Amino acid sequence: DLAVSTRALSKQFKGVPALTNLALQVPAGAVYLLVGANGAGKSTTIKILLDLVRPTSGAAEVLGLDPQRHAAMVRANTGYVPEQLDWGYGWMRVGRLLEHHASYFPNWDRAYAKQLFRTFDLKLDQRMGTLSKGQGRRVHLAMALAHRPPMLILDEPTDGLDPVMRDETIGVLIVHLAETPTTMLLCTHHVAEFEQFADHIGMLRNGELRAQMPLMELQRSLRRYRDRKSTRLNSSHLVI
Repeated sequence: DLAVSTRALSKQFKGVPALTNLALQVPAGAVYLLVGANGAGKSTTIKILLDLVRPTSGAAEVLGLDPQRHAAMVRANTGYVPEQLDWGYGWMRVGRLLEHHASYFPNWDRAYAKQLFRTFDLKLDQRMGTLSKGQGRRVHLAMALAHRPPMLILDEPTDGLDPVMRDETIGVLIVHLAETPTTMLLCTHHVAEFEQFADHIGMLRNGELRAQMPLMELQRSLRRYRDRKSTRLNSSHLVI
């Protein structure tokens, strides 16, 4: 069963390819790392999955739904943390924005939301337009998690956070996964932060999916490569 799948998905901006024949497959219940350097196509992929950008060609499904035909249903069942923080509510206070956001989600867990507010040290009376990047990221994380959606799409979720809050956030995500059945698609170029609980990985480069596999399979391949390299070095040393 796949929570996310794409077929021959391509996107061009003014004739410049951003994605080429993407065939992404995210198993239901997986924690899937989509990794790549800045500009590899990670954020474009996410925006297509949420119908924030339309593809040039190809097709996508999220939770069995076509995002272009069922955008509202896809978003209602997805917790999303964008890479770029563009609020459009700079005048609004944090607490008011969270109340506004909660009104769209019948499954909003108020007790869990309050717990997240404390963990992320949110200042509910602060205006959105005055937030730092890290503060804004924490607000987005609370908004994404508090309605316990079946799908989480997190684009660089620890970007802008200080080291202590990065560790705290990773702990929150681990606990959330243990308590809430969900599929998590994590876009990042900081693999080491999430490999402790991720189980699948896809590698984007210049808009192309170069590899896609269970994370353990990749780790075994790397160990075999290191062992072979180590053996060659030891043999050379003996010959010398």
